[in-house]
Amino acid sequence: MKNFVKFGIATVSITPLLALANVIDTTVTNLQTAITNIPALVIGLAVIYFLIGVWQYASGGDEKTRGDAKIKIVYGLIALFVMVAVWGLIAEIGSITGVSTGTGAPAYPSI
Repeated sequence: MKNFVKFGIATVSITPLLALANVIDTTVTNLQTAITNIPALVIGLAVIYFLIGVWQYASGGDEKTRGDAKIKIVYGLIALFVMVAVWGLIAEIGSITGVSTGTGAPAYPSI
């Protein structure tokens, strides 16, 4: 009888962990989705930064403002170039080694 009680207590103690397994699986899936969407988000932020620089340059203002806008445009273009070049390099290395790097371009963020 003592063993039966101990088994019952152990079973009742472990049961919440079974429900936690589903939560952990869902959390891992959500984390994988978030990591997959990071490149699209970063490229989108670089495009927005570049467009802000273009807008500031086009809106005029004094020389200091235009100089800062030129710097934003250059940094935005450099960031976009580096990200797309690294993305292409990873895809090329993956095709040479036979490792799958995904299905192509990342999905664009949507509202």
